[in-house]
Amino acid sequence: MSSESTPPRVSVDHVSKCYSTTGAPLRWLWESWRGAEPEGFWALRDVSFEVAPGESVGIVGRNGSGKSTLLQMVAGTLAPTSGSVSLRGRPAAILELGSGFHPEFTGRENIEIQAQILGMTRSEVSECTGEIEDFAGIGSFIDLPVKTYSSGMYLRLAFAVAVHAHCDILLIDEALAVGDERFQRKCYARLEDLRSRGVTLVIVSHSPTAVLELCDRALLLDAGAVLMDAAPKGVLARYHQLLFATESRAAAVRAEIESDGACEADGVEVPVRAEAPAPEDGYDPALQPESTIRYPVRGGIISECRLTDLEGRPVNLLRHGARYRVSYRFRSAGVAYAPEFGMLVKTVGGIEIAGMSAPLGDFGSRDELAPGEVVEPSFEFDCRFVPDAAYFLNAGVLGLCDGERVYLHRLIDTLMFRVLPDENVRVTGVVDVGFASGLEWVGVEQAAESPDE
Repeated sequence: MSSESTPPRVSVDHVSKCYSTTGAPLRWLWESWRGAEPEGFWALRDVSFEVAPGESVGIVGRNGSGKSTLLQMVAGTLAPTSGSVSLRGRPAAILELGSGFHPEFTGRENIEIQAQILGMTRSEVSECTGEIEDFAGIGSFIDLPVKTYSSGMYLRLAFAVAVHAHCDILLIDEALAVGDERFQRKCYARLEDLRSRGVTLVIVSHSPTAVLELCDRALLLDAGAVLMDAAPKGVLARYHQLLFATESRAAAVRAEIESDGACEADGVEVPVRAEAPAPEDGYDPALQPESTIRYPVRGGIISECRLTDLEGRPVNLLRHGARYRVSYRFRSAGVAYAPEFGMLVKTVGGIEIAGMSAPLGDFGSRDELAPGEVVEPSFEFDCRFVPDAAYFLNAGVLGLCDGERVYLHRLIDTLMFRVLPDENVRVTGVVDVGFASGLEWVGVEQAAESPDE
């Protein structure tokens, strides 16, 4: 939050937004004018927060929580039903990449048009056109109509224009997954540079990495209300708890977050109540994936996927450094030629971080399974994943089918597990690669003279 001596760049004061569902707009306006609560769908309810100059705030929440509606009202493209939004400084918004581009105009012409839409003067556009072209990296296509662009080129140019706008406040709605990994890294670096120069950022994102890397604090929205306003790590922990809760548990999780008094109002980080103690057997029956996808059966079927400790006990609450086993059964539907059994671990964002495959031939002289034959592959691993995060498991069996190597069967997100917090583990990222630190006492040296002296 901003201090009393420094006015906030963004101030959202008791904002609510209602969309009429009566089909009678005049009646709806009349009810609003006379002070009665309008009938309709309330996308936002009494939302208040401030963003200080140079601060970066992330907004997270489940689909339909009101994130984009809130950002549109901050941008001024949507009016609140009640409450007010005030900005101090020039804003620029990335609400829908390329929404102002004309397909018949060249990339260079669209740069000028889009930059002026974002509030830049002609002289400012002229000064930064070269930087925009270099950042987009689309080469000679800059002088061709954008209707000839691939979708990737189109988005690269749109993002390049937006992040070079001369603004004090930059609003971004789910626009960080642009282009390949190299270009995405360039986007992150540009936003970090804007932060260092005092630009205020308000970012709506489903990416935990983006919120952790770019934001000083985060807001958790649900059903149009701010449940939490605190440091990103704590907010994301609560967000994931809500996101992966079963339907029967979601209301209880939401009530728990609200009962913590998690909405911050004085700039002091709100303590996040610790998760319930892990069951002694390391298994939480409520920790189940809701994103499981079963591929069509093409030559066999996978069943009984299990994550256990080495004693065979089911677990899904893992401890860093301990050893575990993944196993499943595979029943061949016909003759399975050259089957290869695999497993894969992914982050919540879908990043593949560890996996292994094992051909049948590694376990004997046979290279095929007879119809109806059942095997149980297993994979042991040391839990080197960074604590206090959730991960997902895939299982798949490859084999030859009509001369082509295909998945005989595959399960996506068949299991979910969480690595428990461990205050003694000081690694960051997603995988502990076994770093070892060292320090050598060299001595004392006299400072060398500067070449300019």
